Amino acid sequence: MIYHSLPLTDWNAAPDGPYAPASLAEEGFVHCSPDEPTTLTVVNAFYRDAPRPLLVLALDETRLTARVEWEAAAPAPPPGVAEDTRFPHV
Repeated sequence: MIYHSLPLTDWNAAPDGPYAPASLAEEGFVHCSPDEPTTLTVVNAFYRDAPRPLLVLALDETRLTARVEWEAAAPAPPPGVAEDTRFPHV
């Protein structure tokens, strides 16, 4: 499993269409985390001011039809995540 965090309001914004976060249009991929501990660290680092509640999608990467690229965090991973951690981008 890989994990994608988002505010519940984002998930509910277009209930009749596919989910597409802003990063998909802006960067060409959806940011994900490789495991639960990293997901919690990412949420604590980047979602402090996000509308509540938050939702975490657990994605079975073997069932995705989109390509998953594993890349280093740029410019650096959040505090508490090892420098060599690779993040899945869908």
